[in-house]
Amino acid sequence: FVGLLGQSVQNSPSSVSTLTGAEFRVKAVNTGVVTNVFGGRFKVYHDNTKVGDFTTAYSIYIDGMDAEDGNIGTGYGMRIGACAVDGGTFGTYNALWVADQTAAGTNRGIVIGSDTIGLTLGGGQDMLVYYDGVDGNIDTSLIAPSDLEITCGAQKTLELQNTVWKDINLGAGTLSGPPGLQPGIANYVDEVGADTGIATFGIAVGEGLSGNFEMQHDYKEGSDIIFHVHWQGIAAPTGTDNVQWQLTYTLMGENGETLDAVTVITTETAIDTQYGSYRSNFAAITGTNIDIENQLLFTIQRIAASANEYGGEALLATVGIHYEVNTLGSRQITTK
Repeated sequence: FVGLLGQSVQNSPSSVSTLTGAEFRVKAVNTGVVTNVFGGRFKVYHDNTKVGDFTTAYSIYIDGMDAEDGNIGTGYGMRIGACAVDGGTFGTYNALWVADQTAAGTNRGIVIGSDTIGLTLGGGQDMLVYYDGVDGNIDTSLIAPSDLEITCGAQKTLELQNTVWKDINLGAGTLSGPPGLQPGIANYVDEVGADTGIATFGIAVGEGLSGNFEMQHDYKEGSDIIFHVHWQGIAAPTGTDNVQWQLTYTLMGENGETLDAVTVITTETAIDTQYGSYRSNFAAITGTNIDIENQLLFTIQRIAASANEYGGEALLATVGIHYEVNTLGSRQITTK
């Protein structure tokens, strides 16, 4: 069923400059005020007295162009021309306005239902926002490559709703040996046991090191952190041996805050490969009271294993934490 059909047919061998299927035009000639002017208005509605259903409704549907056996140089599904003014004034122009569709069960706004095209922006068509079927993409390199600038306003920032992970890692050389725990120096070896000439601390049972670091400003406050140790075992294990680490830690605040009592946690890692590299993860440290700018003070120490003690030293590479990130930094210097 077609309520109105407008058709313009050019069936002449000569060329024409313009063909128009339908044109809507409103021109005011009065000197009074017209509250609303519509060049064209379309509405689909269901009569309240009827009980039938509309499977799909379109207020406006534009069919795809078809060049058939001819040629179309450039096609526009819809093109909005520039507004103009002579001796009058023009307040605000909205090329496309979409009201909030609160009556709809699902409100999607403007939908580009394609994995091959997107939203192209710029006078030179320089930037593209699109979805490729796997990832969302912002491409600012189309014509004139540019930076992507994000302005969030004063004390506002870009915040990830799905966090990512980051490391704070301290090299063994930055740590210090507490009295009575000071380890000796040993060199890493390669896969055949050759000396690399790269030195570090070799940690035997009863030895350890102390250090500290600041919780970074991209840390998601209140989230758990995971302390871990990277190390190498260069002596041959007897089979499957064990290395047990003990972490003693507390947090330092500021503005006259005192230190909480230390917390002690342990973790044990099996070693079955000579010259192998290992990472020992501790159980998550609850982040409920951890804020940016807190100083984590710690001693990492090797203690006796629960069984099958590894007889060699554990050559320490780095220690640190894995932590969750939800912003690029903090909104203010000392507050998230």
